[in-house]
Amino acid sequence: MSRALGSPKSGGRVKGTPNKSTAELQALADKLGVNPFEILLRFAANDWKSLGYDERTRTVFSKTGEAVELDVIEPSERIQAAKSACEYLFPKRKAVEFTGANGENLITSIAVAMKQIADAG
Repeated sequence: MSRALGSPKSGGRVKGTPNKSTAELQALADKLGVNPFEILLRFAANDWKSLGYDERTRTVFSKTGEAVELDVIEPSERIQAAKSACEYLFPKRKAVEFTGANGENLITSIAVAMKQIADAG
């Protein structure tokens, strides 16, 4: 049986209550003492010590045998961590479309207005 039109909704989950899988993941993070957001920020900040690395760089050898020093946290990883953290800090922006009168293409509206001005002058 459906509810009467205009009557308030009843039942269901209270707003803000996490679903079962989210609650399980949060409980696991709490049990391990891990804050995923903090880890993202530590990667973005190149905080290699707090992430458990012994040194800021590691030595790798090129095909020619030349020693090359690389950051243990690659710049691409830092960028990805920063981008991921931004999703939690800032709302995503929607694309904005400019339209003319009656929803027509703005460029067309400007061209028509310019033609009308030119014809009148």
